[in-house]
Order: sequence, then C-alpha cells, then structure tokens
Amino acid sequence: MSQLLDIFLPGDLPGLNRVIGANRADKHAGARLKHKTDEALIAELHALQCAKLPNTPLLWTFIWQCGNKRRDPDNIASAAKFVFDALQKAGLLDNDGWGQVAEIHHYFATSPDVGVRVIAYTAIHRPALAVAGDIPWA
Repeated sequence: MSQLLDIFLPGDLPGLNRVIGANRADKHAGARLKHKTDEALIAELHALQCAKLPNTPLLWTFIWQCGNKRRDPDNIASAAKFVFDALQKAGLLDNDGWGQVAEIHHYFATSPDVGVRVIAYTAIHRPALAVAGDIPWA
C-alpha cells in the first residue's frame, strides 16, 4: 500500500445526532450547519495544500480524536460524510462513490487535540468480496 494523504483536521465535527437535531429545528438549520462545516473544512484543506487524489478506489482511515467519551462512536463516525464532501469541493477528490472508496476504517481515541486524522492509501491488492448470494446467512 502507498499512502497518498495524511492530514489532521482540527475541531469537533457535527455528528449525526446534531445533524438530525438541526434538520428538525427548522427547514434551513440543517443546510446552514452543512454549509458552515463544509466551509471550515475546505479552508483547512486549502491551507494544508494537499495534492489531488487519484480517481481510483482508496482505503480510508479516520482516527477520531475526541475530548471525552460522551458521544457514541457511530455518531462521531457519521462526520466522515462532511470530510468526503469537503475533499470533493476543495478539488482533491473527484467523487466519494464506489470508484474512490474501497474501504473505510474508523478508530477512536480521547485526546486534548480534538479533530480527525484522515489517511488514504492505494489498494494494491484487494480480495474479491462475496456478493449477498454467496453468503449463507444473507
């Protein structure tokens, strides 16, 4: 595997519970939250001067550094969507579909440095995945 991206995006990104709460608050609150988060991430990505990523399936690792353990990991991990969208809007990633995302792995830690470390690798060899018909319990 070859590492193509290794960045740290500081700050506490909104999790799914906050997004749902904003969407329920009023019809524009969710859009404002998304726009504000996108703008902050895009500015940070531009400041980091990252190279454009290839348009090929990549292996993605998110290391979520949290100030405490109050939020559930699945709530925190949902913020990966904000990161992928910002990578696209900053011109670093063509898309966040199946052609660019082979795998996503999430790790969680408490740290005074709140934010997310995002690492992208090329997939040199990826084992064939079983389809639903090949899985006996599916």
